[in-house]
Amino acid sequence: MGKASQMVIGVNLLDDTEKLFQERIIGKKERNIVVSLLNNEYLSKKVLGQKSYSDQAVLLNQKIWPKLFAEDIRPRLPKLVYLEMEQVVSELLQRDLRNPESLFYHVLFNEDLRNRVMDNLFGVYGCWDTELLSHCLNPDLKGRTRDELLAQRGTCFFWAVDLKGRHTRLMLTQESGQTYLKGIDHNGMMHRVPLTPEGICHGLNAKGLLPSLYTSFLVVALARGIKCFGGFWQADYLPCMQQKTVDALAECGYEKWARKVISVPTENYVTGMTVALAEYEDKTIRPAGCAEIIAGGGLLESDMAKIREITVEDANFFGQMEIYRDFCREAGAKADLGDFYNKARSDLIAQKMVRIRL
Repeated sequence: MGKASQMVIGVNLLDDTEKLFQERIIGKKERNIVVSLLNNEYLSKKVLGQKSYSDQAVLLNQKIWPKLFAEDIRPRLPKLVYLEMEQVVSELLQRDLRNPESLFYHVLFNEDLRNRVMDNLFGVYGCWDTELLSHCLNPDLKGRTRDELLAQRGTCFFWAVDLKGRHTRLMLTQESGQTYLKGIDHNGMMHRVPLTPEGICHGLNAKGLLPSLYTSFLVVALARGIKCFGGFWQADYLPCMQQKTVDALAECGYEKWARKVISVPTENYVTGMTVALAEYEDKTIRPAGCAEIIAGGGLLESDMAKIREITVEDANFFGQMEIYRDFCREAGAKADLGDFYNKARSDLIAQKMVRIRL
């Protein structure tokens, strides 16, 4: 995305913020904070001049992080480091590609296991629909028609990345006995990577390949047993990825790996955790985000002590109520949680939260 496009998005966000204020969804203090952050941070030359979204996110998080705390705390704050999952996975992948005993090496280069994995995970969210992905090799399929046909169809293990950072879906193909990852991007350029340890490592090092969602979870969670926490969609699709991978491993004689992979906890649901509540002049309360915390002057030393005592379960409580709105819309039920939040003022969980008075 170019600077001009980002500027347009920034202007639109400023307009949206003003609309929220006029509709009394946010207050004057919150409006002023959001406008200040957009103008001075998000639309700054330094941020817009970064080469990637990841670089922008790192810089923005570093800039906003101190603002969440009272000025006397800021000199003692640890530095905030933003880690992009795909980059972490890329580093781990290069280790696995050099290790013929690693799970990923077997999945990618044992043809029987790879074919079983491809079949088992067909149509699973975050994986691939190989029937429709075959169209990604059609040079005559362009524009909106291409986007609509391939939307939500995934990619095979990796995404190709062009010089502007745009992602291209890849399909496994056979040529003269060699397997390749191939795909044609929006400009009609063919991306072609040999399915070999050397070919994949070269693509990762050159920033021409990025691991897919399935590859990321396979390497981090399923192979290494790391608990990955996410929203309710992840708590649905990750166990599905896990079970179908286990089935493929068992069917191909990898019983030891199958036992290891099935033992990994994958139903790790977490909401946007709440540790602070914004309390308004009319005594209504809402979960406090960055804008509310900054508008309230930042977190105090006493607030930090209180936050240390909040459990993950309690912090998830108000986030679950926010997610409830989405489910209510699907069911046609009432999604207004104003009464709930007002009642929660006397709730035991609410009493544990930091109060930001606006």
